[in-house]
Amino acid sequence: MPSMLVGNAVSILFLLVLFCSARVFAASKDLNVYGGYGPEVLCVFPMSGPYNLLQRILFYLLLVFAVLCRRQKWLVLGALASAMSYSAAAAIHGFLLASPAQNAIDLDIYGIFAITSSGAMLAAPLLNWSSTLIYAERRKRWIVILWGLLLVVGAIFTASCIHVNGAGFITPKCIPRADAASFHGSLFPSPSADCLYACGPETRLFRPKNDVVAWPNYINRPRDITSIFLPATIIYIFSWVVVETLFRTVWRNKSTNIQFTTAASVLGRSRIGTRIHSRQNTINKAPDVSVSINPFSPLPSPSQSWLPGPPLPKRRRSCWAALFKNLHLCVMLAHFAAFVVNVVMCEYRMVHLPSNEQPKEVGQWMPWVSVALVVFAQMLNRYMKLRWGGIRRKRLSPRDEKRALAVERWRESLTLAAERMADERIVTPPDEVLKRDNMPPGLRMFRSEATSSTRRNSF
Repeated sequence: MPSMLVGNAVSILFLLVLFCSARVFAASKDLNVYGGYGPEVLCVFPMSGPYNLLQRILFYLLLVFAVLCRRQKWLVLGALASAMSYSAAAAIHGFLLASPAQNAIDLDIYGIFAITSSGAMLAAPLLNWSSTLIYAERRKRWIVILWGLLLVVGAIFTASCIHVNGAGFITPKCIPRADAASFHGSLFPSPSADCLYACGPETRLFRPKNDVVAWPNYINRPRDITSIFLPATIIYIFSWVVVETLFRTVWRNKSTNIQFTTAASVLGRSRIGTRIHSRQNTINKAPDVSVSINPFSPLPSPSQSWLPGPPLPKRRRSCWAALFKNLHLCVMLAHFAAFVVNVVMCEYRMVHLPSNEQPKEVGQWMPWVSVALVVFAQMLNRYMKLRWGGIRRKRLSPRDEKRALAVERWRESLTLAAERMADERIVTPPDEVLKRDNMPPGLRMFRSEATSSTRRNSF
């Protein structure tokens, strides 16, 4: 019974995701000659460098790496920091771009929507599949949760801005060719009339006013652009509410230990690791063993000895617990599938969007080089830590350092006193040396009556 319900749930979730993107290639009468929605030519601000193709691909790769890599905590944290800071800054930028429709369209809104919507849909699998975050402290998980909420709000803002722009596209003025010489701005020839579309300078936040260009409209319908994010988010929230309700009602009074599945086990791999990690396990095998000793427990009797006891009977797993676990896994898989579909469709729709930087420019490939250098530095640091970590000397605390320094000085004073006494022993009879009252207490010597031997006074 649970397996049938799980199969039906998987089918429904995937069908809903596919249904949301089924009309992407559907023809419509409101498309222009370029295949876009609305006027043939628009006045636009080109997409900024931080939201170009290479930067978006780097963001997607960092997120997927953080989800799928289970063991490399020292690399996952760096990838998460880069992806979270980049997408959070994009979401804040999206808040500032939300405004009524204007003459020129800021194309940054489409790049920001692709980033925030994809990150928001992958936040839940990131929290439930990444071992780095599953076993992380609560405050760290809350940081990721707040980051996901910020991306959701940013994606909603940018989606609303996309719909506002789509509902109010403004066609630029088409001037005669004779007036083109006296016009200061961007021009584009009309495909259906003997005139030129003119786009003049316009003041906009974070944009130079002369950055406006006349561009053939390839923008898709707003409902097509947001056809993945909005339904997937609504479905996920509804599914999560249902799962949480079942968890807090059905299993509230049951001692059921539900373990969430990691991404590696879903993919059929019990371990995703590197040779460096295996070497670390070999080196740190002994220190990692923790022994719990109860000082109040009585010692075992000889009859009990230390032999292992009889095997405990396995408790039968509840069918509802299995259903909950599989339903949770299905929701995560559906959300990951929605993330993949959203990335593919957003990138497909933004192929023709103009940008002010080309991939060969330094602003596009420098972040890739920076990430590569960070990864190399982390790997080098890890290698040196594993190779030389065992021979490094543990530093004492300041209090222990003072105590050790005092002991060392005391030993030096004793050595100097012993050398001074040895020099005086050359000119002083032995019996007088032993009976002198000005000797240090630690070096005062006496002759034992029982053994007739000379020894130091113990202190």
